[in-house]
Amino acid sequence: MGIMPANFVNLRSGRFDSTSRSDLRQLFDSFVQEGTKNLAVHFHGGLVSESSAMAMAERLLPEYHQTNVAYPVFFVWESGLLESIRNNVAEVANEQFFERLLLLALQFAGGKVLQAVGERGVMVTPVDDTHVEQETAKMKAGEAHWEEMTEDRRAATSDLTELEAQQLRDLLEGDPVFMGEVQLISNSVEPADQLARSRGAEVAGSRHTLMAPEVLADIRREKMAGTEGTRGIFGSTRLIKGAIVVVAKVVARFARKRDHGFHATVVEEIFREFYVSAVGREIWGLMKQDTADAFGDNTMLCGGSAFLEEIQRVDPDNKTRITLIGHSAGAEYVCNLLRNADRFLSKNYQFDIVLMAPACRIEFFADTVRHNASHIRNIRMFTMFDELEKKDRLIPILYPHSLLYFISGVLEDEADKPLLGMERYFISDAPAYQNPQTGIPDVRGFLSGPKQMVFSLNTGAPGSETNADSHGGFDDTEDPAKRATIDSIRFLLKNGWS
Repeated sequence: MGIMPANFVNLRSGRFDSTSRSDLRQLFDSFVQEGTKNLAVHFHGGLVSESSAMAMAERLLPEYHQTNVAYPVFFVWESGLLESIRNNVAEVANEQFFERLLLLALQFAGGKVLQAVGERGVMVTPVDDTHVEQETAKMKAGEAHWEEMTEDRRAATSDLTELEAQQLRDLLEGDPVFMGEVQLISNSVEPADQLARSRGAEVAGSRHTLMAPEVLADIRREKMAGTEGTRGIFGSTRLIKGAIVVVAKVVARFARKRDHGFHATVVEEIFREFYVSAVGREIWGLMKQDTADAFGDNTMLCGGSAFLEEIQRVDPDNKTRITLIGHSAGAEYVCNLLRNADRFLSKNYQFDIVLMAPACRIEFFADTVRHNASHIRNIRMFTMFDELEKKDRLIPILYPHSLLYFISGVLEDEADKPLLGMERYFISDAPAYQNPQTGIPDVRGFLSGPKQMVFSLNTGAPGSETNADSHGGFDDTEDPAKRATIDSIRFLLKNGWS
C-alpha cells in the first residue's frame, strides 16, 4: 500500500519535495486527532536512496506505532552515500596507479613499522611484495591480516626522515609499473580549453583516472609550465610528491595513535591525497549541509523549521512526548533540530533522543549539547564496540572497516575525525583525544549516565538491548535474531525511560 503523507516528510536540499507545507500541517492535525500524545520522529541515515528510505519507513511504521502507542513520522531525504562510495571506490581500486601505489606504500610503511630502534632514520627495508599480496588476500577474505603490525609497534614508529623520504622517492622512480602509470595519467590530462568537451564532471579532465580535479589541475599547470619531471615526464612531480606525502602521513598517524589499523590507514591516505572527490567527500559535505538547510528561515519551504513551527502550534506547553530517533547521518538532523529549537519553542521544551551509530562529529554534538542541553530530557546512544566496528567491512575487496571508520578517515576535513558513534574515541589514551577542543571530554561527561551509551552486543534490561553487528543493522526488523535495538526503542516508546 505504501506509506502515506500523514506519516512522512520528504525533503530535497532541506526543502519540501514530494510533500508540502500543507501536507505537514495535515500530518500534525492527524497526530492530534489520534490522541496518542507520543510522537516518534525518525531520521534515516545517509546509506540509503529515497526509495529504500520509503521502504524502511513502511517497515518501521508499525514497529513504532504498535497499538496507538506512538505516532510515527519519518523524515525522508536525498542521500544514497553508500551507493556512490561503493561504485566509485570499486572503479578507483581497479586503476593501475592506485593498485601499484597501494602495494609500494604498504611495502615501505610496513618496513618502517618493523624497523629496529637502532635502524630508524637510516634505511628502511621494504616488506617484500609476496608478503603484501598474501596479507591483502587475507584482508579480502575477511581474515586477520598484518598481525605483526601490532598497535604497540605502530605507535612506536617515528616520523619519516628526509633520508627515508629520498629512499622512497628512489623506490617510486625506479619502479617501471608505477612510472608507466604516471606517464599515462600525465598524457591523459586534458588542456584547460578542452575540459568543456570532456565526458563530464566525473572524469574531471582525464579519461584515464578518477583523481580529484585539484590533482589534475596541478599536473596540468606543470605541463603548461614545461616542468620536466622524472624520466622526462611532464607533470610527474605532483604524483611522486603525493605518493611520498601518503607514506609520511601514514607513519605520522601511527606515531600519534591516530591510525585506523595498518591496511586501512594506507588506503585512507591514498584516497585523501588523490581521490577525495571520487570517493564521496563532496557528497558527504552536501548531505550535512542539507540537514542544516532544512532549518532555514522560510518555514513555507524549509522542512525542519516548518516541523518545529508545527510542534509549537499543536503543543506549545510540551504536553507531548516527542522522541527523536537518528540513525547514522540522521544524527546530524537531530542535532540541527535541537540547535534551532529555541527559535520556535520555549527554552525548557524537551525531547527524548535515541541515536543509532551516529555519524555526526563529536565536536558538533558537544557544541549542540553545550548550548541546547535544556531541550534533552533523556538520551540513549546505541552503537557498536570498536571490535565489531572494525569487522564491519564496508568494501570487502579494499577497505576492512565500517562506514563510520571510512567517514572519519576519508570523508571528513581531517583524517581520523572523531565521530560520536565510534567507541575508540571514548576509550583511547591518544593525547589528541584528551584535548578539550575535540569535544571528547565534554561528551564523555554528558553521556556518563546509566545506559546513555549502549554498545552492541548488549543484553540486559528492556530498552537497553542491542545486537547489531553492522552499521546498517540497528534498524533491522526482518531478522528475529537482530531486532533487539528496535525492540528497545519500542519499549522506550511504550513504557518511557524510568
